[in-house]
Amino acid sequence: MYADDTTLHIAGNNPHDVIYHLQSAMDRLLKWLEINRLVLNVGKTKLMFIGSSRKLNFIKRDEINVTVKGKTLEIVDSAKILGMQIDSQLKFHKHVESISQKISGKIGFLRRLKASIPRKELSLLFKALVNPHFDYCSSVWSGASAANNDKLFKLQKTRGLRMICNAPWNAPSKDLFSELDWMPLPELLVGNDCKMLYKCMNDQAPNYLCKCFTLFDNNIYSTRQWTSKTLMLPRCKTSM
Repeated sequence: MYADDTTLHIAGNNPHDVIYHLQSAMDRLLKWLEINRLVLNVGKTKLMFIGSSRKLNFIKRDEINVTVKGKTLEIVDSAKILGMQIDSQLKFHKHVESISQKISGKIGFLRRLKASIPRKELSLLFKALVNPHFDYCSSVWSGASAANNDKLFKLQKTRGLRMICNAPWNAPSKDLFSELDWMPLPELLVGNDCKMLYKCMNDQAPNYLCKCFTLFDNNIYSTRQWTSKTLMLPRCKTSM
């Protein structure tokens, strides 16, 4: 038997403490797997540090030694977890690059079908084939980089919308979006965030997400008792 997509998370400010606790956790995990007759694929087991570029620069990779069954784990800068490309600085450039390539391929496929399929059906195919890439975990990656969002928006608008409408590259997009009844990507991403917030405020999301939101009027973490629509803004550290 195999246990797929399992991750261990260790948080801390000191790399040496993180490594120590990670090695202890790996040792306990191996014992648990052995007791339950499960197999860990050591070759696919990787190690990644997540943090700001300043903190990551303090980590000396050649001095890190986390072992599993006598093999030192490889340190990587990104890893694919449940369909998302997670990078060490949580910028999600690689994830957006990955889905951009997939979207480009599907738009090329639709372009080849354009001559034989009516516009309405072609629009429905675009929504069915491309929009899931925009929607999947968008609340995680869409707030990291405006440049990433703009890159995807250009794919939707320039290569998708204008291709289906057979419009020139400089044609105003507002009327074209209305014609196909499409939601522009920036609005689509905001809508996904609003849906996620609604679920968190109504106990329809996992508890660890619901606890991220605090009501301004009573300063509690419970979403069951909320009566006000005003949420407390988190305090952010503005100095390094």
